[in-house]
Amino acid sequence: MDATTNPYAQWLGLTDVENRPDHYALLGLDRFESDKQAIKLAADRATARVRSFRPGSQARDWARLLDEIGEARRCLMDAEARQAYDEQLRSGNVPADETRPAAP
Repeated sequence: MDATTNPYAQWLGLTDVENRPDHYALLGLDRFESDKQAIKLAADRATARVRSFRPGSQARDWARLLDEIGEARRCLMDAEARQAYDEQLRSGNVPADETRPAAP
């Protein structure tokens, strides 16, 4: 992502993010939320919020963030995928792409 912006803060209002947030934080959910309706609504809200901005020269970061939201939604809506993801979070073995630093 662009080194001059923090898209998580700029477009989602996530100010306490040093690294890429986990799927739950990205969608504004409590960790280990399992209610599919809550997950769907949170993903819809996050998508709508990001899409409300006009990215201009930051279009690549904007599109990447939308992709991350989509991936979080897909993972958390699938019971098996969510279970595997939750186990990784609990064990501290978060996938490598989850620890990729966000822009400062």
